[in-house]
Amino acid sequence: MNIKDLWSKISHLGVDQTFDFITIKQIVLANRLAFVMIFVEISALVPGILFHKTAIIYSGSSLISLYIFTLYLNYRQRFLIAKYLLAAVTTVLFYLPHLFFAFSDWRINHQLVLPIFTFSIFSILFFQPDKERKHQYIALGVNFTFLLTYDQILHFGTHQALNRDILSPQYLEIKTPQILTWIILIFCFYFLKNLNQIFEGKLKLSNQDLTQKNEAIKQHRQELEQNLSDLKSAKATIEVKEAESRSLLEALEASSLVAQLDIQGKFIFINNQSENLLKVNKEQILGKSFQEIELLFDRDSDGLLTKISIDKAWESLLSGQILRRETKKTLHNNQEVWLFEIFSPVFDHTGKVCKVLMIGQDITKKITQKNQIEAQNLQLQKQQQEILTQQENIETKNKALVRINQNFKSSIQAAQAIQKAILPYAQKLRDLLQDYFIIYRPKDTVSGDFYWLNQIEGENLLASVDCTGHGVPGAFMSMIGNTLLDKIVRVWNITDPASIIDRLHEEIETVLRQKETGNNYGMDLSIVKWKQNENGNFDFQFAGAKSSAYYVLPNETECETMKGTRKSVGGYQNNEIQFEILQFQFPPNTLIYLGSDGLEDQNNVKRKRFGSKRLKQLIVNNAHLALTSQQQVFEEALHDHMQDCEQRDDILLIGFRLV
Repeated sequence: MNIKDLWSKISHLGVDQTFDFITIKQIVLANRLAFVMIFVEISALVPGILFHKTAIIYSGSSLISLYIFTLYLNYRQRFLIAKYLLAAVTTVLFYLPHLFFAFSDWRINHQLVLPIFTFSIFSILFFQPDKERKHQYIALGVNFTFLLTYDQILHFGTHQALNRDILSPQYLEIKTPQILTWIILIFCFYFLKNLNQIFEGKLKLSNQDLTQKNEAIKQHRQELEQNLSDLKSAKATIEVKEAESRSLLEALEASSLVAQLDIQGKFIFINNQSENLLKVNKEQILGKSFQEIELLFDRDSDGLLTKISIDKAWESLLSGQILRRETKKTLHNNQEVWLFEIFSPVFDHTGKVCKVLMIGQDITKKITQKNQIEAQNLQLQKQQQEILTQQENIETKNKALVRINQNFKSSIQAAQAIQKAILPYAQKLRDLLQDYFIIYRPKDTVSGDFYWLNQIEGENLLASVDCTGHGVPGAFMSMIGNTLLDKIVRVWNITDPASIIDRLHEEIETVLRQKETGNNYGMDLSIVKWKQNENGNFDFQFAGAKSSAYYVLPNETECETMKGTRKSVGGYQNNEIQFEILQFQFPPNTLIYLGSDGLEDQNNVKRKRFGSKRLKQLIVNNAHLALTSQQQVFEEALHDHMQDCEQRDDILLIGFRLV
């Protein structure tokens, strides 16, 4: 065994080829470092023995055993323990004895501490990955600076102790081992560095070559696996196709009539389906000509015409053409069977027709269904014609309905115009109410709610009326109510609010003949009357028929309610209940609100009513605003409450200020 083989074996102690590149590099460098340090320590022992340096002898003998033990640990793949032995224990074994003897005797060769400790720090670098070397170099610089300072202190102390010139034999005796050690260590460091570079280069090239080969093998293996997978898929597909073909042939054999004819047109083969479809034994067909079999099952046509058509069809088959046809077979029991037949020529190796293959499928059900569908189509066409006739009649009626609807809309629009005409006009409202607002929203085109305003002998009368129903019935009731109020006040000169309601109740019963007809139509209403007295205040009266009103005094934060009598006008009512009148003295700028129950009863998407409580709170919160601004607030609140809900009743709300 030569030196090169020995060096390689020692370098690769404990190396497994499954390790990665970094791990192999660390193990090889550790083995080489331990092996070289054995000879370094042996060379260091020589000057130690010659000059009787106890620290060198102690350290060298200890470290030789340590490095041999490190090689053994790497051989047993105890890499972590070996790493700490080289990186940490080496430093301790060198540093402590030299430090101890340096302080006890200045003439001890302390100069060995710096190179050996520095080399120990270098050994740490060989065990770290490349990404950690930056931090190790920083640590090495700090240690090197500290040890250099320490070496100068020892050097100064030794020089003072000897009190001799630096060229004296005693000083050279101290310096000689240091210089020899530095030279050996520098040589070993660069030797290891060069070996490491050579080893890294070879290992990288070998690793790249192995990587490329592994990639090629991997790619080739993937291609083989893909080819094998494709072959398996192709085999499976072929097996499926074969199974399908067998199933198809078996199904064809089981469900179709299959026969073969020679070039003379005689049957040379026919399967057992002849008995199922044609109700004849195949022996009765074999050996007979195609024409004979056709005439056997075709009883309705002329034999001559059949022969001519067969001759033409046979010529086409012998020329290589495929023949398809639907034909009706009449059996011996007069049962009709429809077949879809395919005649396909079979060619020999010379390309000539050697025989004809015939396949016949039973399509009797299909033809029957087709005939039924055609009959149903005829029936549907007849029904469609009837529907078209009915549609024309419906369109005629629709046009008549459109005309009627148009006339009805015109009538409703005329009724709306009439209803608007009976309401107090704008100038009258400005003259009598001055500062006011009116929210008037019919549910339909015409409304069952209306308001009435008049002035008699300096007294103002205002009524808000909610008639039974809405739309056209409510509009009729509003016309009656408005006419009766004018008559009661202007003709009969009744101005007391409670008396007006009493007389209105009587007139409704009379006009609608409710005792004779039994109808129960009527209305709910509030009537207020006011006049300013000599003191500047207002004498105010209120009466209500199942309707209430509200007022807010100036500079007050409460909304008070004027409750009406729980009795409606018209219909069957308890005549013992009398309509009550409420009288007040109000200062100027008092706010009055009255209307129908449409606003309070309006629901939202959660079926929750707007409610009188919310209405009163809105009145209080906005009483300081102008009445036109209050109208906008009420309308926005109603819109937010309703959202997408349908308006359920006519809505009327009147607000005005006593001025």
